[in-house]
Amino acid sequence: MIQDIQKTEFLTIILLALLLCLFIVLINMFCDALENHLQDTEFSIAIRRSSEPQEETAAQYLDQLEYLVTRIRREVLEKAGKDTTTEELLEGVKDIVVSFGGLSHPAYQNALDGYIISHSKSICGLVITKADLEQTWISMPRFS
Repeated sequence: MIQDIQKTEFLTIILLALLLCLFIVLINMFCDALENHLQDTEFSIAIRRSSEPQEETAAQYLDQLEYLVTRIRREVLEKAGKDTTTEELLEGVKDIVVSFGGLSHPAYQNALDGYIISHSKSICGLVITKADLEQTWISMPRFS
C-alpha cells in the first residue's frame, strides 16, 4: 500500500499537513491577540466609567442610602422598639452604616443623620442628637 503512493502525492499530503498546522497556529495567535485586545478594551472602559462625572457615584450613593435607611428602620429601630438604650441603638446603626461610602459626603451624612434623629424619636422614643451621631461616625474603623 505504501508502495502505491507516489512522491508527488506524499509531498502534497505533507505540504497540506504543514499548512494545516500553520493555519492552526495562526488562529491561536489571532485568538490570543483578540482576547488581549478585548481585555484591554474592557479595562479602559472600566477606567473611563470610574472617572466619569459624579452623577453615577451620586446615583449609587443615593441607592445605597435608600437601602440603608430601610435596613435601619427594619433591623434596628423597629426591632429595638421602646426597650432600648441610645448606645444600643447607635451600635446597631453603626453595624449597618459601616460599609456606606457616602458617609464621607456631607449631603448624604446629613440626610442619614436627619432620618435617624427623626425616626429614633418616633419609633423608639429616644432623642438622638447630631453630636451623638458624629461621635458614632468618628468611632467607625475607617474614620479612626
